[in-house]
Amino acid sequence: MSLKSTPALLLSTSLLLAATACGPKAPPPAPHHPAVANHAKHNHAKNNHAAANHAEIHKDKAQIADDKKEIKDSKVDLRQLNDIVEDWHRGWRNKNREVKATADKRLKRWIAEELREANQEVQESAKEVQGARNEANSGGNHAERQDDARDLKDDRRDLADAKRDRARLKQLARELRKIQPRFDNGEARKPLHEKKSGLLRELQTLARGEVTDSQKELREDQQELREDR
Repeated sequence: MSLKSTPALLLSTSLLLAATACGPKAPPPAPHHPAVANHAKHNHAKNNHAAANHAEIHKDKAQIADDKKEIKDSKVDLRQLNDIVEDWHRGWRNKNREVKATADKRLKRWIAEELREANQEVQESAKEVQGARNEANSGGNHAERQDDARDLKDDRRDLADAKRDRARLKQLARELRKIQPRFDNGEARKPLHEKKSGLLRELQTLARGEVTDSQKELREDQQELREDR
């Protein structure tokens, strides 16, 4: 390279560097805005709460529908039992053994169906207790934990009631079954008729309690739905 060309080369390089320096620059990094991030986090939590609340309301409505069905079924059971018991007493008053025997057959079927339903009620209540226990152990905010604890308490109470009613039904069924052979053989006298009459009245009391319990459960679930809305 000649000495004459050196100034020209330096000038060209300087122009190239200047052009490069004046070219488009990369955009600066976006500034961090804590308020925007906190707002997004708040909205996410709010959406999660709304979804959980919607699910709870849906659960409440389903439970209310079950309560109404339970009330209807319990009233049907009570009406059937009342008819059986009154027929049996009519046969006793009229000394009509055939009427009593027919009532006894209907009573046997009624008790068998009630025992089946009582076992199913205990099993379903036990499952609800387990589900409520799982929810209570799943965490959540303070309000959610309070709701879960209340639900678990209510489900445990329902399970205890279901077991109590089943045990009483079994006891009454055993006592009736024990004395029934003497009615079948025509050997039952007034004291045994009075004893059986008392057992039948206790069955009616138990069946009326089922209706009352179902109505109470409905009122509690309706109140819970109002609170969740």
